Amino acid sequence: MKKVEDYAIASRKYGFTSLYMLQNYTSCPKLIMRQIEYFILFKLNDTATITNIIRNHNIDQIPKDVFMKMYLMATSQPRQFFMLDIKNPDQKYRYRINFTNLIHLP
Repeated sequence: MKKVEDYAIASRKYGFTSLYMLQNYTSCPKLIMRQIEYFILFKLNDTATITNIIRNHNIDQIPKDVFMKMYLMATSQPRQFFMLDIKNPDQKYRYRINFTNLIHLP
């Protein structure tokens, strides 16, 4: 795991992107979790993961119920996902259905 954590930290410094696929959000080491800029969330069986992402990444710009509605809308069709760009300074580009369809906040 140490080698994977080293890559997560070095990716910014050396200009490459690391991609981590997880089945369980809580199993990801905190050091790696702090480096994440994008989340791609497919349909989940629980809301605990969404709640953890909101809490752990300071997504408090919008109410939780609005966030959940966007997530449910984005994942309503098979093979679609909710993309969350948590470091984007422009809030209108943070929430997407798949890669390109922006979700506009109400």
